[in-house]
Amino acid sequence: MRNSRFASLWYTTPESLAVADRNLGTVNGFTALSGSEGGASHRSKRSGASRRPQGALDSELHRHFDRNSGQGWWRIEWGGSYWEQFSFTIEKPGCNSIRGSWSFPNYSGTIGWAGVKPCEIPSGESTAFNAWWKAHPFDMPGTDTIGGWKQTLLPSSVNFGGRTVQEQDGNTVSNPGTDSCWRVQDRALGLTPATQITGGEWAIYEDNSWGDDLVGWVASAVNYYRQQGRVPCSSSVTQNMAISCNDIDGALSAITSFEIYRPGVQLGMDLEDTRITSRRGGQAETRVWP
Repeated sequence: MRNSRFASLWYTTPESLAVADRNLGTVNGFTALSGSEGGASHRSKRSGASRRPQGALDSELHRHFDRNSGQGWWRIEWGGSYWEQFSFTIEKPGCNSIRGSWSFPNYSGTIGWAGVKPCEIPSGESTAFNAWWKAHPFDMPGTDTIGGWKQTLLPSSVNFGGRTVQEQDGNTVSNPGTDSCWRVQDRALGLTPATQITGGEWAIYEDNSWGDDLVGWVASAVNYYRQQGRVPCSSSVTQNMAISCNDIDGALSAITSFEIYRPGVQLGMDLEDTRITSRRGGQAETRVWP
């Protein structure tokens, strides 16, 4: 998470705002919160706000944040028995919305609060071939005809781990999916043209990688198209890649949405008499099969 401010509304007292803004550099940018690991707490002491309980010369700020759960709090102690506490949760999976409440024990009050900042999305991704896959783990050995591609989100300076990527249909009227191997009569055999994405979702790992994205025909389809004399032939489809983000609804609850970070990824498969090729994002991997 970068240091960018929430565009948000605060429902609290002016003195609380002044202290929070001055002591924290504002919670809005996560600056004071994201630096602590696994539940470590921080403590700082600054001058009091413009308005304070009578006789309170200083305000003392305690703060706590657990990066694993996304939960934390900060507590302003004005001296004596007067204090206020803001408890919050940075919502997953997008980490771009925050929800919490101010507690005012001296006034027996609690006020809800929520905010949203722009979602951190990747600037792109790298693609590398990883392995040949079978359609099902229990399929016969030697039926691995589907190319598996592993991606790494960029930039590496931002940790996108724990979020989700989703493929969306990128075909257009001017650039539709194509499959020169398939014929209408093949539908009776349970074969469909490879002209649409399947709508997959993948978890992002801590190293910003995700996958494998599987691109290829199952072994039975490869054998069938060859037997029918359709080779050489190929298929192509366009994929848009999106990443999970958050928004806040009217009830101050986080809802998940997806924002496209890489449009127009070309996926494809080529079939020849003795070779098969899997293609993704301008890269290709070919093997002799069987």
